[in-house]
Order: sequence, then structure tokens, then C-alpha cells
Amino acid sequence: MHRFVISFGARLLDSCAKMVLGTAREECNDVHEKSQQTAELPAAQIAQWFVVQAQGDPEQDLSNLKLQKLVYLAQSRFMHETGCSLIREAIQAWDHGPVVQPLYRQYSAFGNKSIRVAEPRAPRELGPEVLATLECVWNYFGGYTASKLRNITHAVGPWPQHFREGERNIVLPNDEIADSWTEFERFAEPGIVAKTDDYKSALTRYASIFKATPREPIVEDAETVRRELRGTEHLRRSAAEACR
Repeated sequence: MHRFVISFGARLLDSCAKMVLGTAREECNDVHEKSQQTAELPAAQIAQWFVVQAQGDPEQDLSNLKLQKLVYLAQSRFMHETGCSLIREAIQAWDHGPVVQPLYRQYSAFGNKSIRVAEPRAPRELGPEVLATLECVWNYFGGYTASKLRNITHAVGPWPQHFREGERNIVLPNDEIADSWTEFERFAEPGIVAKTDDYKSALTRYASIFKATPREPIVEDAETVRRELRGTEHLRRSAAEACR
């Protein structure tokens, strides 16, 4: 009887342990899955962050061409770190490099001039992973000219393998964009990289800010951004006329 009780107790403890460990594993998997959830944000929202950064610096010249390359590099960095897509739109292989077609149309009125909007506002409620990515890309490549970024994206990454002159709507595969980040990163100035927080430290910093400042979730989509830009149509018309 005594042995039976001991044996039964051992089996019970073993079952309880398995239940506890199983629950713990599920909770860990849930946390991992939540951290790996795709951002899938409108490209316009990511572009808006770069526009705000550039407009805060009078020496910055952020053209549509340069903006396209920064969004492309942000997609590469984010996917490299998280395995998830930063933007929901496809990136296509155009003559002058990778382009998000709806985003190109949105700022096409500026031509090759610097993008300037009245009272630019940073997009709301970007997560820590997204902010860390954008900050990294801006610090690494924000100081480069549009032509230099064009040359970089022509030299490495999936564009050279997929671009076909005269063909349209060629989509660059996201997995190849993600795999190219280590190549892109080599083109960043070593001095800038040495002085810049890396992705993980930036992520930790933003995560602590979000944890200390609870916020109501706000959904911002491309249509919201377009509504805000309608108030600056006169500026964009002026820019378009200057390009003629």
C-alpha cells in the first residue's frame, strides 16, 4: 500500500510538472508569436516618418527617389530582424531601383524636388520594433544622396537579378529583400555605425518608453495620411510647376 501511494504520488507530480511546463511553453510561444506578428503597415505611414525627420533638418534633401530607397531599406532591415514584412505593399523593380508604386504616385507631384509638407506630423503608434528599424536606417543612410542610394540598391540586393528593361510590375521577393540587409549595411559609413545605437539597444529603449507610457491603440492607414496631405496640395502643385 505504501509503495502504491508513493508510485501514485510520483505519477501525479510528473503529470503536474508536464502540465506546468506545457503551459509555460505555450506562454513563451505566445510571447514569441506576438513579437513576430507582422507589422504590415501602409508604406505611406513609414514614408511619413522619414518625411518628418527630413523636414526637421534644413540640410536634408528628401526627394521621392530617396524616399523610395529608404522605405526599401527599412523593409529589408525589419524583415531581417523579425522575419515579418514592414509594409503591406509590394516593392517593384523600376528603372531607378526598388519602388513602392502607390507611394511613388503619392509624392510624384514633387518630381525630383525635396518633399516638403505643411505642419508635418509623425505617424502615430508605431511599435518599438518599427521605430528601432526606422531610426537605424535613417542614421545609416539618411545622410546619403538619392543618387548614392540608387547606386547601392543597383549594386546589391534582389533588384539586379530581377530587373528587366522595358518590363513593368516585377515584384521583388520579400525573402530576398530580407537576406540582403547584411550587404546593404556594409555601405553605411563605419563612423556612423560606430556612433549609432544598434537595433537591439534601440529596441530596448523604445520598448521601455512604451512600457512606461500606456497608450490607446490608434489605427492609421494610407487614407488617413492622404487626407492629411490634401491640406498641402498648393505646395505640391507649386513643386510640380517648378519641375516643368
